[in-house]
Amino acid sequence: MIELLTGKPPYGEYIQMHAFFRIIQDDHPTLPENISEPLKNFLLLCFNKNPNKRPSAQELLNHPWIKNSKRNNAKEKGLSSMSVGGEKALKELHKKEFYSNSLKSNEKIKLDDENNKYVVLLK
Repeated sequence: MIELLTGKPPYGEYIQMHAFFRIIQDDHPTLPENISEPLKNFLLLCFNKNPNKRPSAQELLNHPWIKNSKRNNAKEKGLSSMSVGGEKALKELHKKEFYSNSLKSNEKIKLDDENNKYVVLLK
C-alpha cells in the first residue's frame, strides 16, 4: 500500500540486510505525510506486529477507510467498482512492475504509446 501511495517500497532506500533490520526494529514503515487519518489508522492496524492484536482481513473490510472508499460507494450506487482510468492505471502499474522485475541490469522498460505495449531498451 505504501508503495502504491509513494511509488517506492518501504525501506527501499536501504540495502537488504539493513532493510531487514529496520523491519524488525521499527514499529512500522514511515507513512506518507499526505494521507488521511482513516488511511493512517488502517495502515497502522495492518502493521501491528502482534498477530493477536492485528485485525483479521474480515475486520479490516469493515474499517471506515474501506467502507468509505469510492470503490465501495460506487458499488452501493450500482456503478462500476473503479473508474476506467484508475483501473487501467492500476493494471499498468502491475504490468510494469512485473516486467521490470525480470530485466537485466543493462535494460530498461518503456511504454510504447503507439502500440500500447511495453518494450525493453538497452541502457
